[in-house]
Amino acid sequence: MPALTKPSALGVALGAGLALCLLPSLAVRAQTAQAPFDGPVPGSCSITQGTTLFNGSFACIIGDKIYSNFTLRQDTGGILGNAVFQFTNFAPNYAINSLAAYGPGTYEFGYTVTVFDAINTGQRLASIATSATSSGQNGSTDVPDWTKTLVATTTQPETLSITASQKGSTLVAGGPTSFVTPATSADFISTLTVANLQGNFVSGTTDSITQLIAPRENTVPGPLPVLGAGTAFALSRRLRKRIRQTV
Repeated sequence: MPALTKPSALGVALGAGLALCLLPSLAVRAQTAQAPFDGPVPGSCSITQGTTLFNGSFACIIGDKIYSNFTLRQDTGGILGNAVFQFTNFAPNYAINSLAAYGPGTYEFGYTVTVFDAINTGQRLASIATSATSSGQNGSTDVPDWTKTLVATTTQPETLSITASQKGSTLVAGGPTSFVTPATSADFISTLTVANLQGNFVSGTTDSITQLIAPRENTVPGPLPVLGAGTAFALSRRLRKRIRQTV
């Protein structure tokens, strides 16, 4: 009967060695549950009303991005605050689209974009772009007439400022423009200015981000799982030798 208890010890040793082998991967999985975001992990992004977006606590996740800290800065006639916002993910491109009838005036809001679990995914914010959709026309060569800007500031620190505009048939593209140092988080200010002309309005805006995969940081070294397996095999060899000696 003593010989029967020895194999169970072998199983315990193998289990311990296997646990050592798995610890690094478990640590990585634990890290992936964390986000560089101060607060509970928010729900998924979707189509959202401005009244929800700017309530002071709205945040959401789409793909590996967290959108948060939405602030309403300027809003002629309250149009932006009641607009429809749509978050899209066609990786590696992410965008916020706002849909409303923006007449003459200024519409500005701020927000933060943070890469979820940047350490383990290696994802970074690489470049930004912005645009607007012209709708108003009155036969004048000056209409449509609008300017759309997007400013992004990272913690590096680095600031990108891009402008899209249209005056009559002349359209200027707003980006894409790349960060010198791809970032894991950035604060954005999005501004639309529609000129005070009859029949002049914009039906939507788009702010977009393109991401890239950078070398991962602080990941668990590769040899650790091998060392764990080696420990398990060494223990099992010693235990098998003991069992043969006692039988």
